[in-house]
Amino acid sequence: MKRKMHWVRSVMLRSAVIGLALPAAAAMGQSPAAGVQGAAEPKPRWPARQNTGPIALMISPAPQARPALQYALLPPPEETQKGNAAVKYLTATQEMPAFTSEESDLLSAAYRDAPLAELSETDPKIKALRGKYGGSSGSPLRYWLRDGSRMDGVDWETKLRSNGALALLPSMGKFRTLAQMLALEIRFDIKRHDWAAADDKLKTGYMLAKHLGAGETLIESLVGEAIEGVMNRCVEDWVAEPGSPNVYWPLTNVPTPIVDFRRAMSFEYGMAYFSMPEMTEMKAGHYSAAEWTQTWAHLQELQGAVNSLPGENNPSDWKQDLAGPGLGVWLYPQAKAYLVQKGTAADAVEKMPVPEALERYFVESFDEARDEEFKWIGLPAYQAAVGMPQWEKEFSDEGNSANFLARIMLPSLAKATIIIARGDRQIGMLRIIEAMRVYAAANGKFPAKLEDMQLPVAVDPTTGNAYQYTLNGDTATLESVGAQKGDGMRYDLRLRPSISLPGQ
Repeated sequence: MKRKMHWVRSVMLRSAVIGLALPAAAAMGQSPAAGVQGAAEPKPRWPARQNTGPIALMISPAPQARPALQYALLPPPEETQKGNAAVKYLTATQEMPAFTSEESDLLSAAYRDAPLAELSETDPKIKALRGKYGGSSGSPLRYWLRDGSRMDGVDWETKLRSNGALALLPSMGKFRTLAQMLALEIRFDIKRHDWAAADDKLKTGYMLAKHLGAGETLIESLVGEAIEGVMNRCVEDWVAEPGSPNVYWPLTNVPTPIVDFRRAMSFEYGMAYFSMPEMTEMKAGHYSAAEWTQTWAHLQELQGAVNSLPGENNPSDWKQDLAGPGLGVWLYPQAKAYLVQKGTAADAVEKMPVPEALERYFVESFDEARDEEFKWIGLPAYQAAVGMPQWEKEFSDEGNSANFLARIMLPSLAKATIIIARGDRQIGMLRIIEAMRVYAAANGKFPAKLEDMQLPVAVDPTTGNAYQYTLNGDTATLESVGAQKGDGMRYDLRLRPSISLPGQ
């Protein structure tokens, strides 16, 4: 029977992906409250925006802005100061009031589903919702969030090196809610054509995403990417609003990726050694029965953390109820075979103390399996998305020699790698749309093909290829097929006649 890949890091990351699917889906249009039994759900005020199918935008011609980077989307150095952004952000989460389920549903619909024309600042319920966040630009909650985004450094001070996989993390759910409230405020700024105010808040949201990406866990990077998606949805509103300034150059100069998960990956790479310090001793050649027993105790502790996760059901078929000595008896033949296969003489293996054979096998086979997974991280997402799933399939096969330490401690990275690339893909598509607005301002129409535009065109980071573009009558389609089936994204674009608004 195949051994199921129910290991701690995978389950924790899967839980994170499910949790961040609320804001990520919110950016694409799923309702977080859907399917809740017994919840009193009011009739949706606006149809939910679907997370599949094309996104229809009506856009206006708009020449390149002058100054080109007036609306920079991320804080320039002169707006920042020395300090630890995490202190400000965590204060914001502590001061954030609780939201009722009705308020949470309204927030999800208002920042995601509502057509901009139907959002009203005088709506009593929306007004009350915004009041909780802070109805004025100087409110304490907004102050902490904005001030954090203007710090030049961030240290979340997690105890990953000492506690490993059991280290506590900041409340990711509160950061998602803050980003959603920020998005609602941005939408009102865009509706008022207060571009400076909208840009100021976009800087806050994108910088929060970037700062989360500077954390030490993949969970933080995934939530950062989801917040980036929420901000990207606001840029969609900006681009589609009549008379909006063109932000081709700000989008072009946003760092790629905004959420750089390389730091998190380096810590995920070392997670087993953080979680079980005795592995470092084993790697140095110090083997003992006591260290084997300590390793098994740590594994049981980590497995207990998995089983305590809400909604998780993790039956194990790899002898989780065995005590350390019994487990050693079960693994000893596998350990000896592995060491011989890797070049140790068979007679030398037979003479080894049992703990040494087991512990050498544990550490060496773990390091081998870990490198086989993490070696793909250095490749672009679209290439890693091919190699990682194949590795995971091979790793799950019955005859695989990797020990169950790797099964517990190695995260599933294939899906996460693509998720993190989605935000940059959308920025690339929005950048092309802005180049199309520049072209339309000069020519009164969409280009026949992307190569007709004078401005450089982004490449899809999820495929490594150009985005697909077609022009059919007065509708232009811009599409990413995605690295995996069902992972695409598409815009259907129509051109609004050129207009001139006061102040533009």
